[in-house]
Amino acid sequence: MSEEGNRAQTLPLDCSSKEALFRKNHPLILELKEIPEIRFDDSEVIGLGDILSLKELFLKQNMDYYHVDCLILYKIARNMARIQQKLAGIHICPGLYALEDVYVNLKDTAYPLYLLHPERFQLMEFEQDYEWYPEDERIFGDLVLFDRKAQALADQRFLYKIMVASSKGNVRIPPKASTRDYSGLFYGTMPAAWKEVFEGGRLLPLSEWERRLTEAIEMEERYDQQSRDRSPGEYTERPSEAEEILPGKKTVLALFVILRGERANSLEMSRLLYETQDLLELEQEHGHFRLIQGFVHGDGVVRQKDLDEYPIGFRLQIPHQIREYSKVEALLIGCEWMMDLCRDITREGVDCQCRLYVLSDGRIENNNVYKACLDKISRLMEEKVRVELILGRDSQCEGWDHLKRIIGEE
Repeated sequence: MSEEGNRAQTLPLDCSSKEALFRKNHPLILELKEIPEIRFDDSEVIGLGDILSLKELFLKQNMDYYHVDCLILYKIARNMARIQQKLAGIHICPGLYALEDVYVNLKDTAYPLYLLHPERFQLMEFEQDYEWYPEDERIFGDLVLFDRKAQALADQRFLYKIMVASSKGNVRIPPKASTRDYSGLFYGTMPAAWKEVFEGGRLLPLSEWERRLTEAIEMEERYDQQSRDRSPGEYTERPSEAEEILPGKKTVLALFVILRGERANSLEMSRLLYETQDLLELEQEHGHFRLIQGFVHGDGVVRQKDLDEYPIGFRLQIPHQIREYSKVEALLIGCEWMMDLCRDITREGVDCQCRLYVLSDGRIENNNVYKACLDKISRLMEEKVRVELILGRDSQCEGWDHLKRIIGEE
């Protein structure tokens, strides 16, 4: 008989309710109590300063207040993966976790987690006390038994919710546009290999997620240190887009961040983009350089079109009507992408001029994320990136005035 089968015989659950098992301190419950992150007493966690549930933390106002970035999210996700492995190690399938039952200590830079309400865990063969979200219902609703495979899917789905900082348990892959959280932003900055896993429905072992998250944390920490040191030529080795597309002769790398304000039609934005591309091609004809173009745009979610040496006359086709998306998130993703490219170009020693074109046919929200964008644009200009702001006829606002002052247009 298997190890799990032997264990099930030595830990009979009978027909008792979960509440009875907790009252009797069943050996299964004693094993749960040996996991320090699982708290049976809410008062140990709730109400203490700077300890929030993930549901609270992932709201925009709290993300801004605590300056939550990818590094913090990856540390939280890694801690969650470690707890999930501990539960799997004692053969417990807890079922689905609720964002409001997982708390994080924001005073500790390791960002330890606490799982509350273990009485809601499925344990072995009990139904779990869980309020189904529609997306969870679609994925898990037809299951008769929440077995190991279902638990592996639930564990990975919860890690996904943390990595994209979704305040909604109903988050999809990729996330839909939301005014409540930054899930679209963090999904856009997620490594492409991770997106392929989530979008393809592949399941990775928790140990593999821990390894990947650890690598990402170490890389983010090295970049932070390099940014503070600002020592040229000491960037960490990593896969380089510049190495593949920028060998040889002088190159202009143009990254277009397309911020649609007018969702009913694309006429104004198309005019702004095509006129800019016309001027670039005219400059290319006389300057004899390679032109590499990339695009960040939105249609309900923020999207990126890969860097490429597109043929002369190529024009990005902008959808006539789009769904609402966050323009500040698109701008932040564009700035992060350009910063990564600058690191690659510096390391490869490529003769390349980088340009960031910010195009908008409307106004921009002057919030904390936008202020972070302005800081990144200032840093890009220190790296000799040429930044141009191209506005439509009805785009005047305080936010754009701030950017104009930074890039010297006022």
